[in-house]
Amino acid sequence: MAETILVSPIDKTLLEIGMELKATLPCAQEIIIFGSSEISESPGDVDIAAIIPDDIEVFDATSALAPTLANLTARTGLLISCFPINISHFNDNKSQFIQNIRLNGRSI
Repeated sequence: MAETILVSPIDKTLLEIGMELKATLPCAQEIIIFGSSEISESPGDVDIAAIIPDDIEVFDATSALAPTLANLTARTGLLISCFPINISHFNDNKSQFIQNIRLNGRSI
């Protein structure tokens, strides 16, 4: 018999958000949730990093994501922020922001 895995309501919402962002930005190599929403059962906001190929402009990715983020925010009642980051910048940058995402983030 297969084990049933219970998913909390916020985990289900985060998975749905991740699926919609991946559908909107199929070039994203990884979608990572970080910040308080990664650990809280009732976050007021959701911070997400979309790791994108180096040949994709961050501005273009941000523009592509904007309508989906607005729709998700309206539908879920959560303020959702998504930061597209080029893969080389994500892998090589030593900033506290990038280190926090790498160390404490969770792929969705």
